[in-house]
Amino acid sequence: HVGGLLRKVSELSRKLCASKGPHSFADLHVRPGVTGIDPLESAAVNLSARAAPEPSLDWNQEFVDSLLWLLKVFPITAIGFAVIVVALTRFTHWGRQFRALAGPYFNPRRSWRPVLTLALVLLLTLAGVRLQVLLSYWQNGFYNALQSLDAKAFWMLILVFGVLATVFVLRTLLAFYVAQAFDIRWRVWLTDRLSSDWLDGQAYYK
Repeated sequence: HVGGLLRKVSELSRKLCASKGPHSFADLHVRPGVTGIDPLESAAVNLSARAAPEPSLDWNQEFVDSLLWLLKVFPITAIGFAVIVVALTRFTHWGRQFRALAGPYFNPRRSWRPVLTLALVLLLTLAGVRLQVLLSYWQNGFYNALQSLDAKAFWMLILVFGVLATVFVLRTLLAFYVAQAFDIRWRVWLTDRLSSDWLDGQAYYK
């Protein structure tokens, strides 16, 4: 079957190159019943004559849709993350050790700041995922515009890239700052706690 398919494609190529009369490549596409063209050749012509794909996103609306997506996905992700953490800290040995060591830091009765910072880190991570998806769609539309020589779409996508790149850089810097601040505050608290446990009541003599 593969050998027959290759022969059909080769015969089609020779016919198209040798055709100089009214049965041009475009004519074959609109007139699949031309004598000498079998269904396989007609399908090959139709496949080759397809128009360039249309843009897959409405960029005028996509940024609003992305914000709505974040509002929908963030609560679900946060709840799932909390359920997994609770399960690990209750049913695994190392999870119980982690809860005994770091649990008080995340206790809202002590301070809401660690919990809110962790939620912000999760939100920025989801925003990064969404930006990666948008950049993938942008790349597809950009190269489609180049292939079809669509100047209007090209310059529109250049502007879109400027917005996406700006948001991407700002999100990356903010995520880095928040993550570093979270780590530093957690380490300071943990150092103070362990030092206090070691020094209080002259525990270092025991």
